[in-house]
Amino acid sequence: MFKCIALAALTALVMFAPAASAHGGGGGYVYIPIYIPTVPQVPGADVGGYEKVHKVAVLSAIGTKFELEKTAFLQDKLGSLDIASWQIDEHVKDTLSKYLGGKFAFVDVPYDRTKLAPILSTIWHAGEMERFLKTVPNEGVDAFIVVRPDVESGILLESRPTDLAVLWVRYRMDVIDAHTYKTISSSTSRFQVREGTGPEFPGIVVGKDYALDDTMTLPPEKVEKLHKLTVALLDVTLVETIRSLQFVVTLPPVGDHSLLPPPPTSRTAGVKTIAVYSAIGDKLHLHNPGGTLSKDADAEIPIADWGVDADVEAMIRSLLAKNYVFKSPPVDRAALAGKWWAKQGDAPVIAVPATQEVDAFLLVLKDDRKLLSGFGLWRDGNWVNDWTYVAGNYLVLLVDAHTQKPIIAQSAVMS
Repeated sequence: MFKCIALAALTALVMFAPAASAHGGGGGYVYIPIYIPTVPQVPGADVGGYEKVHKVAVLSAIGTKFELEKTAFLQDKLGSLDIASWQIDEHVKDTLSKYLGGKFAFVDVPYDRTKLAPILSTIWHAGEMERFLKTVPNEGVDAFIVVRPDVESGILLESRPTDLAVLWVRYRMDVIDAHTYKTISSSTSRFQVREGTGPEFPGIVVGKDYALDDTMTLPPEKVEKLHKLTVALLDVTLVETIRSLQFVVTLPPVGDHSLLPPPPTSRTAGVKTIAVYSAIGDKLHLHNPGGTLSKDADAEIPIADWGVDADVEAMIRSLLAKNYVFKSPPVDRAALAGKWWAKQGDAPVIAVPATQEVDAFLLVLKDDRKLLSGFGLWRDGNWVNDWTYVAGNYLVLLVDAHTQKPIIAQSAVMS
């Protein structure tokens, strides 16, 4: 279980964080799954039978608005982007037709997206969906596939006080009988990093470059990048949401990187050969933060024989094999595993040698800026509950092999 969780988190970083800077910059994006039992889990899908469903009509209404939210202590600031030209709902229909076209025949029917979008699946909107669907032509249609916002802000850029910006694509997908208006199946948007991790909420961190100021505006070039990221995130979530509804159709495998490829960055343009080293798997850190009647307690368990570092290195090579050549110049692994990053900053990374054998070192290191450094077990609780969970604080660091200077770094930290 520990190794599965550790590798799942690393997969997320390598997939989604090739261009995020450790020191305030970066134009990349990263999704970091947090495996803590108290975090709300993505609800399971309610799945019915499709035996009587042969012809469907897609009613999508998630592309009517893109909301901006700057969260603050006293009062949030709100704004929006005009995304009519993005044709999000047309993209939803095309994607559903692509994956479900072998199972259903698709029929076009007219409907009012602006009236569908506000109908949320809450008690306050009870009966509204049926009243709306009765206005939609249903001749020759067995079921409607309805895609609508799951919350008031379906597509949202959330800018937090820490300058952390998160892109959300939150919607429901319902299969509804076109004549009785009874729901056959229903699921919420989701995506999954790799097999064995379970579904996650559909949000990705897009970096400090997208943090909103008080004007609640973004320059055109960033809006266009958000457009591409939104479509890419939508593609991933549509596949996993379709998968959850069990249509029994052929879909891309879980975690297919072609659905959400890493964004290009000029900082990695000259990197062709890479040396990959992981230094997070030597010890398991145990931490009990204590409480009113107890003191903090820490301990470490040797786990080198678990082979975590070898697994991490093999996984990274597999993920990047299409784009890079790998070599293995010698490094001091003990130095890599030491506590040195907190004082590193932008100084040369002397833990790796300057060499012409490769263009860069890709390092997975313990984040010693955190109380729990590397991987470990963290006990937490209160007077009512007590639990222990597996946690990871580490970073992925790309270092120029010629100058020993950091190129890109991204942390994976606990919530």
